[in-house]
Amino acid sequence: MPSRQTDFKLAGPMLPSGTGVMSGRVLILAGAAGAVLGIVFVFFAAPVLIARPSGPTSFTPIDPRPVLEPWVEREITVDSRSRTKWVYFDFSRGSVVTDAGIDAPTWDIAFQRYQIRTNSGATNPHGRAGALRYEGHTPAIAPESGYQVDVWEGYEYDQVSLNGVFRRWYRYSPFASGLVPRDYEYIIRTADGGYARFRFVSYDCPDATGGGQGCVTFRYGYRSDFSRKLGPGPDAARSARAPRQAPR
Repeated sequence: MPSRQTDFKLAGPMLPSGTGVMSGRVLILAGAAGAVLGIVFVFFAAPVLIARPSGPTSFTPIDPRPVLEPWVEREITVDSRSRTKWVYFDFSRGSVVTDAGIDAPTWDIAFQRYQIRTNSGATNPHGRAGALRYEGHTPAIAPESGYQVDVWEGYEYDQVSLNGVFRRWYRYSPFASGLVPRDYEYIIRTADGGYARFRFVSYDCPDATGGGQGCVTFRYGYRSDFSRKLGPGPDAARSARAPRQAPR
């Protein structure tokens, strides 16, 4: 009995042997090339598209003077590059101060590179300062309570007093090749019971001083009349406490 043969009809022309393997290799090579181009974009093109903010041009001069206006807004750049010394700032005088005793009410916030402390808690048990953190914008009126004070951090033989509210106020940016501030705002209660609105702007040092990082630039608004209103204009609920006196 003759054998039956079955004819298979193809829908298209028959491809040469090995064409499928070659197509697979082409796809693999194309994917690898795309990955390489993506890496090149991230490290070379993206920094151009996502420009690093311009840093400060100079340090703010040290010129402590009593703030007389009810509300002031300023931007300050401090040289906090030292790994052993702290830089102290007094909102009531609008400046870095050099007469700050750690247990005296003559300063409010201090900087040592990215570490931050306030005149409170473990740093100075008699200090009345403290801080609160907000993501985005701060409220129009400063809260009366709930402020976080300084605590001891680190190991037993290598401890430092810091305010935990400012922990990780920065993040690492590969485009900036360093630390940049997070989008946080803070309310700071000062050592004598005043209030300030506070935001980090930069961690860069002025190019004229060698550039690099370790210098803190911040922007703040400060009430000198003990009002809890965080902005210009009169406050109907102003505290009845005595007016601020200039430090002696």
